[in-house]
Amino acid sequence: MLEIVTMNIEGIKGNKLYLKELLGANTILCLQEHLLHGYESTKIKEIMPEHDYHISCFDDTMIDLNLHRKRVRKLEKEERIIIVEIQSEPVKIVLINNYMTTMATGSEKEYREHLDKLNSMIEKYEQTHNVFIIGDLNGTLMSSRNNYHDKLLKNFCRQQQLKNTMINAHRPTFYHRNGNSTSQIDFILKKTTGVPTF
Repeated sequence: MLEIVTMNIEGIKGNKLYLKELLGANTILCLQEHLLHGYESTKIKEIMPEHDYHISCFDDTMIDLNLHRKRVRKLEKEERIIIVEIQSEPVKIVLINNYMTTMATGSEKEYREHLDKLNSMIEKYEQTHNVFIIGDLNGTLMSSRNNYHDKLLKNFCRQQQLKNTMINAHRPTFYHRNGNSTSQIDFILKKTTGVPTF
C-alpha cells in the first residue's frame, strides 16, 4: 500500500529533520517549493540518499538532473508540475504533483490554464494508469469557502470524478503565519473512473 504525504516547504536544508521523519512513515513524499534552485536540488540526495527523487526547479532551463531511477520514472515535467509513474501491479500509477498559482490579483487565467493542463494529463493516462492529482492546489474543496479558485477546483474535481483520499480530508492543511486563518489547499485526489483500481 502506498503511503503518500504532500506538503509545501520553505527550505530543504532547514527542514531536513522533518523531511527524514516524514519519509520514515511514508512511501512517497511530494514537496512543493517554487523558489528551489537547481543547485539546491542536489541537497535532497544528501538528506535522503536511499530514496529516488524527481525535482522541478524554477531555473530548470539551465540545469536538468538525469538520475538513475528504480521503480519510479519521470514521465513529464513543467515548472509547476511533475508527473511520475510507479511500476505497480496489476495497474501502474501516475502521480501528478502540482504547485498551483496563488490567489494573486489576476491569477484566474493562469489557474484555469493549469487546470486545462491537468485535464489533458488525466485524459492521457486515465485508461492505462491509476491517476492521482497531488499537491498545493491553492484552492479548497471545503464548503466554507467559495472564491474563484475554489469554484474552479470544485468544478474540475466534479467533472474529472476526483475524490479526496487524504486521511484528514476534512481538516485544514494550511495555517496562516498570523494565526488568524486556516484553509485546506493541499490534496491527494484520486481519479475514480478509468482503469480498474488496485
